[in-house]
Amino acid sequence: SSQDLADFIRRAGFKAVNYGFGGYGPHQYRDAYKAYIIEKDVRHENVLINFCFCNDIGNSISYVNVMRLGGDWKQFLGKTSTKNAFPFNFSPPWSVSIAFNLPFWMLQQIRNQKQRLNSQDSLEIKLPRKHIEISNWMLEDEPKYFDETTWEMVFRPIQEITKLANIAGARVILGYYPDLAQIYSPFMPKKSPYRLAAEHNHLNAIMKLSTLAKELGADFIDYTEAMQLAHGKQLATTKNSDYHPNLLGVKTMAKEVLPFLRN
Repeated sequence: SSQDLADFIRRAGFKAVNYGFGGYGPHQYRDAYKAYIIEKDVRHENVLINFCFCNDIGNSISYVNVMRLGGDWKQFLGKTSTKNAFPFNFSPPWSVSIAFNLPFWMLQQIRNQKQRLNSQDSLEIKLPRKHIEISNWMLEDEPKYFDETTWEMVFRPIQEITKLANIAGARVILGYYPDLAQIYSPFMPKKSPYRLAAEHNHLNAIMKLSTLAKELGADFIDYTEAMQLAHGKQLATTKNSDYHPNLLGVKTMAKEVLPFLRN
């Protein structure tokens, strides 16, 4: 998107800054918040944490594994250095990166093989704006199950952000962004395994996150329905086969956030 969420929030009359960065997960949200807001004693009233089901759970697992092996943000992102990507400075040996990435590489090969075997399965998605026939999208046909230890690891940095925000006198707003299958699920055939898996994943994640928000005294936003409605009428993601919001998608998210800021 040519404009981010903070642009729309500022346009509504608020001061806002976006400390998100490509590849970040909940642990980086915490690190950036501590480094650039708390430690610099920046006065603020609201902290918006957007949790993406697409990758924030995987990013949390990666972060913990990288740190356990003595790695840094370069190993986490798997690419060359980028300015301000991570507020720590470690220089692990190249073997650490290989050791960390190998299990995930093997898992991805298995997923790719499964996708190739299922690549002939077609699925018609009936959007109000058009019908889409797909046969090679990376959609899950089985629900995802994460144990409580994984959820605790994912939630820990969110809990730490909330604790820091409360001390600073700021309110936390926890937002949930859906994955690709969840955006399309209402437009899939009712008995499609992709739709059933997406609905299960959405309900499970919403239950976990809304409960967490309630325990923390934070507000909770689910962007899913708004994104479904917007994307059904007009392309609200970068392309039909991708979940990242385009300008319309970001604008749609902003409309969900602003009422909380005005209260």
